[in-house]
Formats: sequence, structure tokens, C-alpha cells
Amino acid sequence: MPDTRSARERMRMARTTVQVGLDRAQLLEAWIDRLPTAAHLPGGQPCTMGADLVADLSELTWKAWGEAGGMLVPFAEFLTAAGIDEAHRERMFATYRQLQPKVAGTFVEARTDGADLGWFIADPLPLLAAIAEADPGRPSEAFERWARETGVTTVAGLGRSLFGGMTRVGLLLPAGDAVARHDALARALGLRALGDGAAEVVRRHEGPVGLTLALGVPATADDAGVADFGLTLMQPGTRTVVELLMLAGLEVDETLATFEGFLGVDGVAVVVVGSRGGKLMPVLKYVAGVDAVPSV
Repeated sequence: MPDTRSARERMRMARTTVQVGLDRAQLLEAWIDRLPTAAHLPGGQPCTMGADLVADLSELTWKAWGEAGGMLVPFAEFLTAAGIDEAHRERMFATYRQLQPKVAGTFVEARTDGADLGWFIADPLPLLAAIAEADPGRPSEAFERWARETGVTTVAGLGRSLFGGMTRVGLLLPAGDAVARHDALARALGLRALGDGAAEVVRRHEGPVGLTLALGVPATADDAGVADFGLTLMQPGTRTVVELLMLAGLEVDETLATFEGFLGVDGVAVVVVGSRGGKLMPVLKYVAGVDAVPSV
């Protein structure tokens, strides 16, 4: 039988399989409670929802996207209710007014060591728009040089993490050796390249390959000012995901299967091949679907 639960219900069920702590669980619930329903969005179109899960279960992110204005206004109200500095709302709306996106969304991130909130634009944008949104400094300058040398002129979207103070950028890579392009950017940013095992998995992937990273201002001389840096493999097969988990030293246990079952998805939509703390750590991205199942 088809799963008739809304994405909102399925995400709540999936969250019970990941230990995020009571205060962060409450933040997740507060965020999802503030998401607009289809009745409050233009045209009555429900938002789409998804989840990102770091493979060692140390971080869970919920996200939702839909008509830009209809998604960002309730998020601004949520930030006000939560007592978040109004400068974050002002920056979000300034970017919205300047870029006039059709699709935008928000996210909430729960980690074992903290939490974050943010917004994102899901429309393709000129590279210069992403650079202008990022805080000026060595990381954004290195990224811009690499992008121009690589032939990247557009990004798939951009976002902003509020507590982390970073601008998130995602893009599709031109045809060619994605590993070499990743390694070139890693050198420019002062980060580690992919290990041989992960590089081989990427090179065998037959679908599109993208790149994701978050750019900030380095806090110290030893801080790269970059986070969430990795290659994104679209529609990876089960073999690809299992290989990456094994390379990361993680067992394929029942928790992931339970998470996916509660979320009501048939596998991973995107996997991010990147490292955390100098160690390979895949991020599994899922699309849970629309917030409400239309009646027949």
C-alpha cells in the first residue's frame, strides 16, 4: 500500500532513530511546527521536505522548500519568536529582494555538539551572485578563482547558516575529472584532497557530480574558513553508498534502514563525499516528498 502519511509526519518518525538531545529535538519540532501548510502557500502548492543525515549519525538536518516568499516570511516570524538577532532576517530579505528567487527554503540542523538554522535559495544563480553573498576573505577569493579557471559560471543555489555565519554554495561540475577539480579547489583552500578509495568511487559514478561547500571568515590562522566541503553524487546506487560507509569505517547497521523506512524513501537521493575532522564522512541526503498527500 502507498504511504499516505505527510512528509511532516514521516520526518518526525525518522527523527526518533537519531539521538540529538532534548533541546535540539525541541528545536527541530519548533521549526517544523512553523512550516507553512499548503493552505498558506501561493497556489495551494505544498512545500517539499527532505533530510540530511551524517553517516555516523552525529548530525541530522531537516529542510523544506517551496514558493520563495511563502517559505521565508514564516521563517522570519519563527526567528522573531525565538529571539534571534533581527540582522539575520534583514540579510535574508535583502538577498531575497535583490535576487527575486522563485524557490527558497529553510533548514534546521541538530548536531551532537550544537545546532544551526538557515535559509537557502534553490534557483540557479550567476556565480557572481554567490560570491557577493559570501563574506569577503581568502576562502571566497580562492573559490572564485577556482570557479573561473574551472569554467563554472552559475551555481545551483546558495544559502546562509545563521549560527555558523557561513554562506553555502552548491554547483554542478562541468564534464571531466571531478576528483581533479575537487583536489584543485582543496589545494587552493588549504584542505585535504580525497583519499584514493573515495576518489575511485567518485570516478566510477555514472551520474552527475556536483560540489558543495560553506564559506566563512577564518577565525584563526589555522582555520580554513570552509565547512561541508565535498563532492555530491546524484542518485547513487546502493553499492556506492555501502562502499563509502565501509571506507569511512562504518557498519551498515539497522539504524539507517530504520531511518529510511520511517522517512518513507527508497534509498539516498544524493551522497556527499567529503571529510570531517580529517576523516572521510559521507552525508546522506533524502527527499521525503511533499508536506501533504493530495486527496484523490
